[in-house]
Amino acid sequence: MGVEDIPENFIDRFVLPDTLIAAKFQEMHP
Repeated sequence: MGVEDIPENFIDRFVLPDTLIAAKFQEMHP
């Protein structure tokens, strides 16, 4: 699956939240 096949809302819903959750987790558990 190419990047052009991924809808933007997929990235907004899944990739961004995962990144934010990972960042918060790293802040809480350095």
